Amino acid sequence: SLARKSVVILACRALRIPVVLHLHAAQLHRAWPNFPGPVQWLVRQIFKLPAACIVLGRQSADFVVNELRVPRHRVEIVINGVPHPQPAGPRTEGPPRLLFVGNLSERKGVPELLEAMAQPSLTTLQVQLTLAGAGDLPHWRAQAHALGLDQRVHFEGWADQQRVGQLLSQSDALVLPSHDEGLPLAILEALAYGVPVVCTPVGEIPHVLTDGRDACFVPPGDVQALAQALTRVASDARLRASLSAQGRALWREHFT
Repeated sequence: SLARKSVVILACRALRIPVVLHLHAAQLHRAWPNFPGPVQWLVRQIFKLPAACIVLGRQSADFVVNELRVPRHRVEIVINGVPHPQPAGPRTEGPPRLLFVGNLSERKGVPELLEAMAQPSLTTLQVQLTLAGAGDLPHWRAQAHALGLDQRVHFEGWADQQRVGQLLSQSDALVLPSHDEGLPLAILEALAYGVPVVCTPVGEIPHVLTDGRDACFVPPGDVQALAQALTRVASDARLRASLSAQGRALWREHFT
C-alpha cells in the first residue's frame, strides 16, 4: 500500500496536482523501526510532498511529525464519525451475546478471542460470540472446532453497515482485542448503539476511551484477562448499563 500510494503521490507532484494524504491504517508506525535507513529516508521524502496529511488522532500526528518529519502545520487530525444508529427492536432473550466486527486476523486478536471463549467462566455462562468480517473463515472455523466452540461461535462473514447495526442491536457487548489499531469504526458504532465495549488500549483508543467509564480495557494478547473481562461484562447488568450510558454520551459529544 505504501509503495502504491507513493507512485500516485510522485505522479501528482510531476503533474502539479495537489495531494491530501490520509494515513488511516495503523501498521506503518509498527513497521517503521524495521525499515533500512535508505527506505526511511525515501518514505520521509514522500511524506513531505502532500499539501496536507490527515491522521486519526494524537498518536498518529506525533508519529508523522516526529518520525516522518512532516511540518506540524501540515498535519490535520480528523476523527472518525458514524451516523445516527438505525432504530432497532428490543434485544431478544437468551444467553449473553458478544460481537466482533473486523477482518478476521491475528492482528485483530481473533486467536486470543477464540481461546478466551473456551475458558470455563464463559462456557458456564453459555456466552455466544458472533464474528462479522472477512478473512480466512475455514481456518478460524477449524480453530473454533478444535476448541469445542461449534455451538457457541457463529461466523457471519462480511457484513454491510445495515447488517452490523442489526447485529449490534442484538448484542450485549462488542469485543475487539486487537494488537494494533487506528480508531476503529466498529467501536464508534458500538458506542452509538449503546453497546458496551471490551477492547485493547492500542492506537488512538486510549486517547478516546477511558477504562471503566466507557469501555473495559484488556492487555493485547492476554487470554486470561480477556476472558475475565468478558465474564464480568456478560454477568453484570449494572456494569453493562453504565458502560452503555457513558459510551453513548461520548458518541453524542464527539463522534456524530
